[in-house]
Amino acid sequence: MTLIEILKSGITFIYSLDNTYLPKVVITLIMLYLFNRLKRRYIIKVDKLYESAKDKYKYSQYLNLLHIIAITVGLIIIWNSILPNILSFLGLFTAALTVSLKDVIVNIIGGVYILTTSLFSVGDRVILGDIKGDVVAINLSRFTLLEVDNNYNCGQSTGKLVDVPNSLIFSHMLINSTKGFNYIWHEMSISLNKGYKLDTVKRLLYRILEECTPDVDYEINKQIDNVNMEYLIYFNNVKPIVYITIEGDNIIYTMRFLVKPKNVRAVESNINEKLLTLDKSINIVI
Repeated sequence: MTLIEILKSGITFIYSLDNTYLPKVVITLIMLYLFNRLKRRYIIKVDKLYESAKDKYKYSQYLNLLHIIAITVGLIIIWNSILPNILSFLGLFTAALTVSLKDVIVNIIGGVYILTTSLFSVGDRVILGDIKGDVVAINLSRFTLLEVDNNYNCGQSTGKLVDVPNSLIFSHMLINSTKGFNYIWHEMSISLNKGYKLDTVKRLLYRILEECTPDVDYEINKQIDNVNMEYLIYFNNVKPIVYITIEGDNIIYTMRFLVKPKNVRAVESNINEKLLTLDKSINIVI
């Protein structure tokens, strides 16, 4: 049976309904109107009750889910007497749609997978294929990213919203920069000639790192403990460190430190400002 034939049978079924079902139609319309009014009212309350944008989004999503569940239960109760006929029609209709709307169905399966697992959540910074951004919305068919500039490792927002089909999570590698462990290792390098005292330069760099990078030992160790039940993550050292590399007549000092992904550019800028305030006689190449 083709999709057109199924639609024709559905239309015939609707026209075959006698006046005994008219009250059910009226009750259904009233129910939909009331539920929509209630949903809008509670969304307004959520907007007033919570100041955080993340909390507003989270609880509005809960309301949307409750709204769908309530309507579904209401429709089952109202149309219970002809429910077997409706289910038979929907079964045939769904079988036809499975073939013609395969991509939509895969997107929905992906949406269910994202919403029911900890793959990522709103607020996470993710990379999916060539797309990088902060997750700002998730629904059954797609998720939305606030795009981050991929040409610069500090990842500043471009202000563009990118809608990504949920099906891509099954065919592309996903990188989550904030899941479980909310820090990443970042490195900055400066080049000096061999004429400067190694200990003096390292001491200055460690002082700058101490001033510009927060002491997060306790927070990092706590996060590692929280995720160790699911992932084997450990670091021998979480404090900033300076590495030395010799290149020709110069010494490359590489500063390595932990930072939150969204704070990389601000921390890097602060470190550069501190470097520029050092003794002007030191010719630093950043």
